[in-house]
Amino acid sequence: MGRFGWIGIMLFAVHGTAWAADCEWKAPQKPPIFTLERWGGARFSFTADPRWFQCAKKAGGTLSLQFTVSGENEQRSLPPRSMTSYSDAAGLSFKEICEQGPGDKTVQATLVGKGQLARLDFTSQQAHYYCSRCDEGRRLETFVLFTDPQLTPTGMYTFQAKVDEAWHKCAREGSTLELWLYAAPTRLEAQEMKEPTHKVAGLESSPTIKKSFARAPICQDGVQWLGYELRGTGELQLLYEGRAVGEARCPH
Repeated sequence: MGRFGWIGIMLFAVHGTAWAADCEWKAPQKPPIFTLERWGGARFSFTADPRWFQCAKKAGGTLSLQFTVSGENEQRSLPPRSMTSYSDAAGLSFKEICEQGPGDKTVQATLVGKGQLARLDFTSQQAHYYCSRCDEGRRLETFVLFTDPQLTPTGMYTFQAKVDEAWHKCAREGSTLELWLYAAPTRLEAQEMKEPTHKVAGLESSPTIKKSFARAPICQDGVQWLGYELRGTGELQLLYEGRAVGEARCPH
């Protein structure tokens, strides 16, 4: 090769190195988002600075996303997915999560970059998902907490719920069910509290639930509102459909 050819290659190499080093790093305005929903499955998304991302990509950087699913006898990593845009997303369906059978699963997303795109490396927290063994369908038919003194025995609250009988017959084996209560002075607190103030256990034995329990231990310290939700283990954890909030009607 002639002298000018070598000079051209050297100039190209120097220019490329300098250009790659000139990718001005701009931190993302928001961290990546990882969510896991009952019917939507897992979803991961991120947004980087467009100009920096294109510069880092042209300099040879690559970026991939990998989901991992873990269970009692399971540890698998799904094939990496190439992330080619500065604002990209990928998902994992509940069928993919539950491919190897029912039970408790944890799902995690890992973003791995090479070259300058390694600045975007990220590992999400583990998210919990339960893969059911019983037929899907409408499981919880009714769900109500009676707080009005005229509708419940004196000094008591009464909780009632009705679970689909066929589903309950399949689900109750090895499962437990409780009513979690969130007693608070304000509606917002009762809705947003992280830990229950009281629990009513032993609700798993029948698809028809009717349970009365004393007001006095709950109606303390200015309680005005009462949040309540069903929480279970095993298959009965699928009865959780969110938290309801109502007036506590405490005799202050």
